[in-house]
Amino acid sequence: MSNHSQLQWINMAAFKNADPGQRGNAANGSILGPGFWNADLAFSRNVNVTGGRKVELRVEAFNIFNHVNWANPNVTVDNANAGRITNTAGDPRIMQFAVKYGF
Repeated sequence: MSNHSQLQWINMAAFKNADPGQRGNAANGSILGPGFWNADLAFSRNVNVTGGRKVELRVEAFNIFNHVNWANPNVTVDNANAGRITNTAGDPRIMQFAVKYGF
């Protein structure tokens, strides 16, 4: 496996456009992008209140470790960014808090 970096993920010198009217011979799935990794977490607590009422406290965190996931590389052969990754995929860490009152 080659040494991948954000700037140059694929060696585009290994590819060329097919001749006019012809199909290329690269197999489907022959170019793989970077993997995607994400961890989400949620905590919930029910608190009983008098009279059969209850309160639910909830905390949710998405992408809790704030891991950057790179998007797929540009695979257009005659593009200035050919073989490069220029974007990210997914969201940064997001946290939300909720309170629910049941009666």
